[in-house]
Amino acid sequence: KDAKKSGLLDKNMSIFRPNEYREGEHGFITSNNIHDKKPEFIAWLMDIHGVGLDTLVPRDERKWFNKFCDDWNTSTMPDDKYYNLDKWNKANGGGDVAMVHMGRDQKAMMVSGMSDEQQLRQRQREERRLAEEKRTNARIQAMKDQLKDLKSRDKQGYAQLNDQY
Repeated sequence: KDAKKSGLLDKNMSIFRPNEYREGEHGFITSNNIHDKKPEFIAWLMDIHGVGLDTLVPRDERKWFNKFCDDWNTSTMPDDKYYNLDKWNKANGGGDVAMVHMGRDQKAMMVSGMSDEQQLRQRQREERRLAEEKRTNARIQAMKDQLKDLKSRDKQGYAQLNDQY
């Protein structure tokens, strides 16, 4: 009778795969941790489920984050990178979450969960900012040149005054 019970228990527990199911090994998170775990959540959502954050309404985002919490709390994530993305990136030659698999701008936009339109607006804002910075630097250089010119004129003016007296 005891052997039968232990056999049933073993069969039922085998679905959990004890080597993979380690509840709380990485700590516990709740839906309140969404801001702390946003990069890991977005990477998990896109890599594992192929869902972009920009396609979700807030209610669906909460549902997906609850599934993420379940995987986190039961330690059943398919890869360690979803527990600490920064640490994983540094260990794999990355360093910054935004620069691991793609170009810096592309990955930064993907990690932030922006739609195509949002990415376009972001690029346009960046281009405008760079153009404004270029104009500002040109104005500064022109002012520096004017100051140099004024200083040289002042020196010449002082030299003429000294010669007259």
